[in-house]
Amino acid sequence: MRIIFCLPILLALNTGAISQQQNPVQPPVSEDYLKKSKKQKKAAWILVGSGAVLIATAAIIPRGDLEYDGIDIGPYSSDKYQNDGIKSGFLIAGGITALGSIPFFIVSHKNRKRATTVSLKMEKAVYIYKQNYAATRFPAVRMKMNF
Repeated sequence: MRIIFCLPILLALNTGAISQQQNPVQPPVSEDYLKKSKKQKKAAWILVGSGAVLIATAAIIPRGDLEYDGIDIGPYSSDKYQNDGIKSGFLIAGGITALGSIPFFIVSHKNRKRATTVSLKMEKAVYIYKQNYAATRFPAVRMKMNF
């Protein structure tokens, strides 16, 4: 009795394993890599520009009023001004933003290299058709690998 219930379930689970894929995934071609590279480079330049603007803003903000007259020991002075926290916040945020663009530049360069190594090419195939040889052409993805 158990076999009657378990056998159809096992057969139903197994049919999906041997069927063909309905929508095969196409490998990315060079145009896709070029678009991706351009978007990443644009994002990197935006990050560099916004970091530079934040750093320039930190330089432009005035010091403000003197809050604490500190002690001068040699070249070191511990004076505290009203806008010191705002200036340092803008400076740190600008530095982090500008440094955050470096991975985007690196990945953009890698995708640009991939775009030059992956391309489409027309291939020939010879096959037997009704006891004769027949030739056909089909598009194929050509990938150049540098080791």
